[in-house]
Amino acid sequence: RFVQRLHALDITTGNNRPGSPVVIQASVTGTGDGSGGGVVPFNARTHNQRAGLMLLNGVVYIAWASHCDQGPYHGWILGYNASNLQQSFVYNTTPDGGWGGIWQSGQALSADPAGNIYTLNGNGDFDANSGGRNFGTSIQKISPAGAVLDWFTPYNWQFLNNTDGDLFWGAVHIPNTNLVLGGGKQGLVYVLDR
Repeated sequence: RFVQRLHALDITTGNNRPGSPVVIQASVTGTGDGSGGGVVPFNARTHNQRAGLMLLNGVVYIAWASHCDQGPYHGWILGYNASNLQQSFVYNTTPDGGWGGIWQSGQALSADPAGNIYTLNGNGDFDANSGGRNFGTSIQKISPAGAVLDWFTPYNWQFLNNTDGDLFWGAVHIPNTNLVLGGGKQGLVYVLDR
């Protein structure tokens, strides 16, 4: 049985704070990989936290990709209240598909002054351009409520998927501008107006 937990530690003693740890669990509606009965569950065995943690407005955000590319997996973002570890945010990058892991080369998610979250998603299903909910190989802007506000997907996303050329580093905000940078294995840097 595989379990992932979030711990909050007392930095003076190293002991768990009250209410800690919590078992990491989540699910979203969808028909994607690993789903059953119209629900996609977070799978503790196949998901690996690759990105760093982000603390934003009292919420600790954690992002996942796969463990050794073993499926089923998705890109997940979960948020937990930093004071009591109650889950307050759940997002899946490919709820009706698969993959779309959030690798980010160890970098945490990033946010703009309005609290919108930016992520770069790896190889995965993409159908947002035709009204779908899958954002593999995409840069996303997600509201604090979990709504996709905007996104960018390279024109050659299918080629990038086929050649394992996915987006993999985290979004970098350029100070005093509305610009955000992102890139991937193809060696291109995308400069976007957020």
